[in-house]
Amino acid sequence: MTNLLKMCAMGLVLGLSVSCIEINNITPPADGGNSQTDPDAGDSNDVGGEDDAGDTVDSGDDEDAGSDEDTGSDDDTGSDEDTGSDDEDAGNDSGPVPACDENFLPEDACGGEIVGSWTLDSICNDANLVPTILPPTCAEAEVVHYEEIATGMLTVSATNFARLIEIDVEVLTHVPTSCPELVFGGCEEYEVVASSFSGLDASCVLNQGASRCECELTGSFMSESDGSYSYEDGTVVVGDRTFDVCRSGGGITLRPRPESQDTPVFVEVYGR
Repeated sequence: MTNLLKMCAMGLVLGLSVSCIEINNITPPADGGNSQTDPDAGDSNDVGGEDDAGDTVDSGDDEDAGSDEDTGSDDDTGSDEDTGSDDEDAGNDSGPVPACDENFLPEDACGGEIVGSWTLDSICNDANLVPTILPPTCAEAEVVHYEEIATGMLTVSATNFARLIEIDVEVLTHVPTSCPELVFGGCEEYEVVASSFSGLDASCVLNQGASRCECELTGSFMSESDGSYSYEDGTVVVGDRTFDVCRSGGGITLRPRPESQDTPVFVEVYGR
């Protein structure tokens, strides 16, 4: 009788049949021997936690492959100061358009680059037009409104100089009827005198309550030059006209030389 049968027999005697069944149901190991837990079978450091297989430093963080300073930030390619910044001197357009100077003289003609298309910016003159409008012997006569509106264009190429300017003038005057020029002819006489001296069209009405002629004088003056030209030392010659020129900042100052000493001199300033 084996040890197992002996134990069962002892159990029957003592009434411990359950203990015999539990012992008898124990499944023997497959190899028939005494099976023990193998530490290497359930927890193998080589299989479940191999440092070389699970964490490769060179593959996940390669400084040479992921961050190439020469490729990602090329100073010569991404920031070219010569390409993105226009030359300030290109076209000589730097600086503001100069103010109109009524005292501009031939010796102020500085020359400079004038080729291009220009628009009249302002105009001024050194002539006093009041003496041509008011009676010279009537101190009480006055100009109550004076306005000049000028428009013009200047187009200069390598071979042609084209200038066109128009000035619209509007004047309002009050002339007392006691003035010597009005003694015989009244307001109509003043219209004739004012028109002949100023070149403007005059129209007057009599204000009897104020004892004066209230007159409006209007007119337009046009000046044009167009043709081939010579340009040297700030002097432009087009046909029989001569102009003193100075390029300054973003504009041109131009002064037509008067044809006679009695001709008013208008100084013109052009901008882009």
